[in-house]
Amino acid sequence: MKYKDLISYLLYLTMVLISSVTPSAIKKSALLPEIHRIKSLKFEFTDSIGSIEWDLDLAQVAEKALESQSLIKLDIHATEPIRFAIKKCMNIVLSKSSGFYSNTLYLDVPWLEFFLNEANKPCLIGPHELSLEVHFGFKGTSGYFSFSESTFTSQHHSPKQTTSIQFTNLYSGMISMEKLLRKALAHRRTSTLIAILDVSETVEVRFGKCGVDQRIFDMKKDTPLLFRGELLDHFNRLNFLYCDAEPWKWMFNLTISSPNSTGFIAFDVVKNKNPHLISYLLYVTMVLISSVTPSAIKKSAPLPEIHHIKSLKFEFINSIGSIEWDLDLAQVANNGTLESKSLIKLDIHATEPIRFAIKKCRNIVLSKSSGFYNNTLYLDAPWLEFFLKKANKPCLKGPHELSLEVNFGYKGTSGYFSFSESTFTPHDPSPKQNTSIQFTNLYSGMISMERLLRKAFIDRRTNTLIAIVSETVEVRFGKCGVDQRIFDMKKDTSLLFRGKLLDHFNRLNFLYCDAEPWKWMFNLTISSPNSTGFIAFDVVKNKNPRENFILVLAVLILLVLLLILVWCFVVLLLLQAINDSMRMKAAAKIFHQQKDSAFERELQAINGLVDLPRTSTTLSMDGTGKE
Repeated sequence: MKYKDLISYLLYLTMVLISSVTPSAIKKSALLPEIHRIKSLKFEFTDSIGSIEWDLDLAQVAEKALESQSLIKLDIHATEPIRFAIKKCMNIVLSKSSGFYSNTLYLDVPWLEFFLNEANKPCLIGPHELSLEVHFGFKGTSGYFSFSESTFTSQHHSPKQTTSIQFTNLYSGMISMEKLLRKALAHRRTSTLIAILDVSETVEVRFGKCGVDQRIFDMKKDTPLLFRGELLDHFNRLNFLYCDAEPWKWMFNLTISSPNSTGFIAFDVVKNKNPHLISYLLYVTMVLISSVTPSAIKKSAPLPEIHHIKSLKFEFINSIGSIEWDLDLAQVANNGTLESKSLIKLDIHATEPIRFAIKKCRNIVLSKSSGFYNNTLYLDAPWLEFFLKKANKPCLKGPHELSLEVNFGYKGTSGYFSFSESTFTPHDPSPKQNTSIQFTNLYSGMISMERLLRKAFIDRRTNTLIAIVSETVEVRFGKCGVDQRIFDMKKDTSLLFRGKLLDHFNRLNFLYCDAEPWKWMFNLTISSPNSTGFIAFDVVKNKNPRENFILVLAVLILLVLLLILVWCFVVLLLLQAINDSMRMKAAAKIFHQQKDSAFERELQAINGLVDLPRTSTTLSMDGTGKE
């Protein structure tokens, strides 16, 4: 206990010294260095084709700009026409889908608050991160996107507030609805900004600014357009987007297209109906449905047979930029299709060159990034199983749904993608099985590895398909002109086909076209300038999983034992501390009892309650005493 008391006392003295010395030391020392936040972000691209996507974290740039009451300047330059989109939760926040070389935009406070507070909030669908997606043409393109702090001064000339506009055929102009917008934003939970139309036919209404993509609505008479939620926020941000040509705050561009008709559009902020009453009515409706439905189902006729979808068609008309569709092929690739040994036919036609990619979890499943007009592909059993069982499994990153993304050029393009059941019969030539290939400079040809692939798939948990090369080479695996998987392989460094790569490699063997209709075959291309060598394939056993399991189990047991020993030691220390505490209390009690009894005896002696021996002393003249 003395040792512990000594340690406690030393710790106490240390804390006292620190608390007494630190303030003066801080006063005398230099100031702590300021945390330097990022003032700008720059995304560069060099000789790029296809598309690039970056995660876009502008929180620090926005925070710095808000503190200094600045704006964010978005500066874009490219050597060839490009298109871009800033996305959040698969929704477009800001984009320009017509090709352009350069542009400069200025983003004011609502944009900064969005980048700082909203940009990384979770999404119900799609990736949580804000992203910048850039699409290039078919020529190598270089340039950059720069986000930086700016002292640009917007103009606020307080124009007449617009509540209604009369139009004939076409109207286009800058208008302001500052008062209505402020009112809608201040009371967004109880009020709604609306636009209503009085015209005999459907009218196209566009809201935009500074040449970025407009929000387009087809409006009908007596059907109001409601600005609330994300649309109200977007509409508000539009008022705080500036460029050199349109530097006005609280203003935006309104375009109304109404061929052969005259009418007016009006804006207003209206009170919402009682939200509590609506919630109560919805609750009562759900209770009634849940109480009535079971008995109704029991008494009803048998459910009709479900007719599976046999084809899906995605059409596009006069399109530019890009389009993305959710791609649910589960019903097309149903068990009936598998049982009937049918295939899925992917038929593609376009009036101008296009590119496409089928994606899952932001990974490309099938794509063609070189421009083409028409193509027909046939997808066999492994593809059908993928569409039926794996295509909608959850993702760690990116949207869960399978998607079809189509990129167009700068001319309006029309055409379609069609997925349908097909009775196409692939060829099964049973060629010589390839386990090694000798090459000089360049090799390209169709090869078969049916036996090795079957062996790798029989027990993929213990076997791995590998490829090794004798020289450093570029190796490509592909078929039917779709994008190839490219690998830079080095001598004595094996390429391992496992997981998703093995699945993709297997599906490649079951992808057909009229030019390459062979099952269990794929196209191998080896590029090795000025060298001769070989590539070899084999299936090897993984390390004994039982041995690995035993080793992991032994380590876990040791860790558990170590934890038990630590806990035992801690418990012993606690018990010792409790025992010492009890002993100290007992000792203190005995001490106080003894002290109290001695004190009482002294008091009694003073008060004469105790008979003390009576003695007398007589002093003699010589100083000695006699009793």
